[in-house]
Amino acid sequence: MDDADKVWNRAAEVELDDDAREGDRALHDALLFHGEAMSDGVLNGFEALEDEELRAARAGFAWLGMTEVASLLTRAADVIAATDLDDDEVADALESRLDRDYNALVPTDRTLEEALRRRLDEDPDAFAPV
Repeated sequence: MDDADKVWNRAAEVELDDDAREGDRALHDALLFHGEAMSDGVLNGFEALEDEELRAARAGFAWLGMTEVASLLTRAADVIAATDLDDDEVADALESRLDRDYNALVPTDRTLEEALRRRLDEDPDAFAPV
């Protein structure tokens, strides 16, 4: 297990330690949304997380250099707000589209791991020591 694996495991915890740094928080926030999206879909991520958590997830993806994912989440928030999710057909179509778009950008955990490794190499001080 290398340093990136240790940073990842620490960020995947429910709560971050008090010594968490900017990079730890960004990864933690991105992983919070990613976990929801991969297990139950992007739409569920928007339903399960608070607005502040969603904003933090977008910022986390952006900080990790995954700006396309951050932009997708911003657009998704706008579309979700303007959509009648009580209409099952409409909600299902939106859910399918959001999942397809997210999975095209983040097909596996490995995509996030690669972003983490790039940022850890660029700015190791943004992460608490492991």
